[in-house]
Amino acid sequence: MGHDEWTAEILVGWLDRHINHQDIPLGESAVFIHNAVRGIMTKFGIADVSILSLDRYRLRDEIEIKIQQHRMAERRKCFSAISSP
Repeated sequence: MGHDEWTAEILVGWLDRHINHQDIPLGESAVFIHNAVRGIMTKFGIADVSILSLDRYRLRDEIEIKIQQHRMAERRKCFSAISSP
C-alpha cells in the first residue's frame, strides 16, 4: 500500500492487528488506538494520516507502551482494593 492510500481507519486497523492485546476487547482497543492517533495528529498539527503511516512501527511500539501502562495502573488499582481493610 502506498503511503498516500492510508486513512485513519486503515491505520487504526493495522495498529489494532499488530498490537498484542488479547485481554482487551476489540471494540475497546480500536477506540483507544483511534483516540491515540487523533491525539498525536492534533498535538503535532498533522493533517495527513499518511505521514503517521510512514512511521507506523514506532507508533505501534509507543501505543503498546501506553496500553501496558494502563494495564499496570489497573492491576495496581485492583491490588489496592483487595489489600485495603
